[in-house]
Amino acid sequence: MKHLIVKILINAAALMLTANLIDGIYVDGWGAVIIAAIILGIVNAWSGAAGQSGRCWCCSRCR
Repeated sequence: MKHLIVKILINAAALMLTANLIDGIYVDGWGAVIIAAIILGIVNAWSGAAGQSGRCWCCSRCR
C-alpha cells in the first residue's frame, strides 16, 4: 500500500511540474492532480495487463 501511495504522489508531482512548464495545461490544485494521477495509474495498469497477453487493447490481430 505504501508503494502505491508513493507512486501516486510521484505521478502527481510529475503532472504538476508538466502543468507548470507547458503553456495550455492548467490544473486547479493538488486535489485535481492527485485524482488525475490515480486515473492515469488505473489506465496504465489496465493497458499493461492487456499488453502482457500479447494483444493490444483494441483488437486481436496484433502480434
